[in-house]
Amino acid sequence: MKLNIYRALLFLGILVISSSFKLNHPLKLTASQVKYDASLTKLNLECKVFIDDFENSINKTLSKNINVYNLTKADKAGIQKYFEKHFVITINEKVLSMKYLTSKVEKAENGINIKFYKNNVKLKKGDKLKIKNTLFINEFGMNQLNRITVRIPPFIEKESTVCHKRMPTISYTL
Repeated sequence: MKLNIYRALLFLGILVISSSFKLNHPLKLTASQVKYDASLTKLNLECKVFIDDFENSINKTLSKNINVYNLTKADKAGIQKYFEKHFVITINEKVLSMKYLTSKVEKAENGINIKFYKNNVKLKKGDKLKIKNTLFINEFGMNQLNRITVRIPPFIEKESTVCHKRMPTISYTL
């Protein structure tokens, strides 16, 4: 009898503790790639994020809830504005205004892949490149990690770095 009471109390305790946590994925991560095409003088940004994290964060800046499965023109403008604030690329202290290109939902991964571009970007030896990535840091603080892979041939073939609350910016001298 006492064993059954202990089991019931243990189960109840586990239920109370587990229900106090958000029941979504525990990993707070984004994966981005900044890639330069010298022949086209084009800089591309591709960012993969979890859908629920993205909706949670962006809905705080939009006047309505975003539907990532059926983006309206206003939703796309909202994504553009959101990234202008939270993913900033500068060259020689000049902010590049990246243009929204497309989004693709990846249901199997609970993710969305968002792409941006900037034309007429001419990089040369000695240029200073800075990337500031604060995606979801306001929502998740130190739990949020933003992985960035940079490919800017011939200066940077491939380099990966993680941005987080204490270090949201990475810098390169080309």
